[in-house]
Amino acid sequence: MLFKVVALGAKTAMITEQWILCRNYLPYMYAVLRWEGIGSRNERVAKALLLHIAAGFFHYQGQWEDAEKFQTGATDLNELS
Repeated sequence: MLFKVVALGAKTAMITEQWILCRNYLPYMYAVLRWEGIGSRNERVAKALLLHIAAGFFHYQGQWEDAEKFQTGATDLNELS
């Protein structure tokens, strides 16, 4: 039982560190999303994936409106691809 508690604590710490890392990368994410590029299919797919990941981050943070906005953007880009 103790092993399960220790393992859960370590897993929670790892997840928390990952979300902190995600928050630190937000300015770079916004910069990439502002970049217009050439509009290729690969670019749209990559941006859709980035939007989807950001939506998950915002959802986890309880920022529901931002999560919905980013997920909608990801869906729209995927429909174009």
